[in-house]
Amino acid sequence: MNSTRRNALRFVAGSAVLLAAAGGTGVFWLNKRADRAIAPWAEAAAGAFADWRMKALAYAVLAPNPHNRQPWLLELRGTDMIRVYCELGRRLPVTDPFDRQIMIGFGAFLELLRMAAAQDGVALAIETFPEGLPGDRLDRRPIAALRPVGDSAMADPLFAHVLERHTNRQPYRTAAIPDEAVAMLRSALPAAPDFRLHMRGPELAALRDITIAGFDREMRTPQAHLESVHLMRIGRAEIDANPDGIALDGPMIEFARLAGLVSAEALADPDNNAFRQGVDKLLASAQATPAFVSLCTTGNSREDQLDAGRDWIRLHLAATGLGLAMQPMSQALQEYPEMADLNQAIHTLLRPDGGRIQMLGRIGYAPAQRPAPRWPVSSRLLDA
Repeated sequence: MNSTRRNALRFVAGSAVLLAAAGGTGVFWLNKRADRAIAPWAEAAAGAFADWRMKALAYAVLAPNPHNRQPWLLELRGTDMIRVYCELGRRLPVTDPFDRQIMIGFGAFLELLRMAAAQDGVALAIETFPEGLPGDRLDRRPIAALRPVGDSAMADPLFAHVLERHTNRQPYRTAAIPDEAVAMLRSALPAAPDFRLHMRGPELAALRDITIAGFDREMRTPQAHLESVHLMRIGRAEIDANPDGIALDGPMIEFARLAGLVSAEALADPDNNAFRQGVDKLLASAQATPAFVSLCTTGNSREDQLDAGRDWIRLHLAATGLGLAMQPMSQALQEYPEMADLNQAIHTLLRPDGGRIQMLGRIGYAPAQRPAPRWPVSSRLLDA
């Protein structure tokens, strides 16, 4: 194989890897799919479960979550209760040392679960941490217990967009977001959190610089980068076998894998040509960002983190309904030591008066994105 061909294949493989790692939930390339890995989206749409809990949970497992780890464990008790736990081995101890990001993912999960139950007319009472709050790290106690309560629930109009909502890592067009769309995004958050859109001037440029620096810092911090590499699923067979982590799919990835040009070992090496070219491609995509959105809480309690997850999924659903794409860009918000200066810089820029920025993301117009892999809901059930 000549060097030009080899470098081209390395470029495609590296670009796919790094675009996926930046967003945390995986990316699919070209036309071929790991079809079995995306079957849970169709399973939720079919709604073929007799138990309303399973129907609702089939939607909840589609929630966005860091590195697509899908850490939820689900227990059905009696005829009407659901308990939600964290599978501790699915946390991200390097880049999420206090389980803050994992907790935000649980907030999104619980909000989708509530909305899906409401589609069946079931109003849910959600008791968080029924056996007590965890400390700095999550433990084996339940995150939440849910049961029906009161009168029939009203359907949430945002639910119409659940199956269309996908994290979108492509370059976004420069088109501005109109004021009426901003107002509709804000109206999707009834609790009136500290939600802001950053669309203009020096602030937008500074945010681009900080988020790009955060991505670069993560990729060049060995343990943080290896945490991603160990979760990469390369090719259809790996993705179908383990539909979590960072999915690298498509005919060029398959060819490069068979040719020995893409492997976990190669992708762990920052001196690899594919790694370097992939970084350049991702940085160019990040520059093509017309606006950022941020969510901030006054404190940083576990409840604050859950609330941020609920707000994020509602915001993303509203954006989907408006034809807008979104992608989390939260590397600079992570709490490991190597990221401390960028974490401080982004808080100084956006919230100099205090508060904890829980989520930061790109928002804009982009071509549609296809579904990311998910484990089927039945695989996340605890034994009765």
